[in-house]
Amino acid sequence: MARMPRKTSKTGYYHIMMRGNNKEFIFEKDIDKRYFLKLLKTVVEEGLISVAAWCIMDNHVHLIIKSEPKELAKSLASINTKFAMKYNNKNERIGHVFQERFKSQVIEDEKYLLKAIRYVHQNPVSADIVSNISEYKWSSYNLYLFKTWSENMSFVMKLFDNNIESFIKFHRKHDNQKHLEVKEDLINIDIKKVNRLIEYHSSNGKENLSEEKLIKDILNNTELTNRNIAGILKVSYSKVQRISKK
Repeated sequence: MARMPRKTSKTGYYHIMMRGNNKEFIFEKDIDKRYFLKLLKTVVEEGLISVAAWCIMDNHVHLIIKSEPKELAKSLASINTKFAMKYNNKNERIGHVFQERFKSQVIEDEKYLLKAIRYVHQNPVSADIVSNISEYKWSSYNLYLFKTWSENMSFVMKLFDNNIESFIKFHRKHDNQKHLEVKEDLINIDIKKVNRLIEYHSSNGKENLSEEKLIKDILNNTELTNRNIAGILKVSYSKVQRISKK
């Protein structure tokens, strides 16, 4: 089957995700994370891409990149090949290191750009690795805090009037927008959304809202299945199914 052509971003910004083949933890060791960053820095210095945000997890990496499509593909192919060669040699293995080709999502406006950057930086918190974004050292978040900004980071900070406190405050918020993510992690993220919805109802004196309203909110704001929702809320599957059809 022929591959679908990638969408082209009007702004030039893309949310990129690269994942270990067969869900392997290819970035589990710090030395591997450092080498990936070294390769990323190289293609940036070559002028192929510029980076607004990044976060390296143990089995995948998120990047917010500005580039032309051809240069983007070329730079990521270079990183993929060089990383795979060293990783395979070191671990005495053969075959693909990254799963398929990289995934991409276009970023069409500044509002979504900021949300995507926040989402990338929040990844370690969403995965329960750390409780605060600043505690995770393998993302670009602390580069913003310590003002070691690249060209695109400077552009991002201008959207906050170069105010670090505004940047930090923005990162404490959550949104229900769908972002590029590892499939199995989406369920955990959606479960957290459910907990936030329940907390929101309670904190705003809405604890007496009908169960039906809560279920509708969850259906509208997550990708959870009816069975998932029934299990989380400890209600019957038939009830959730009935509400979802209204």
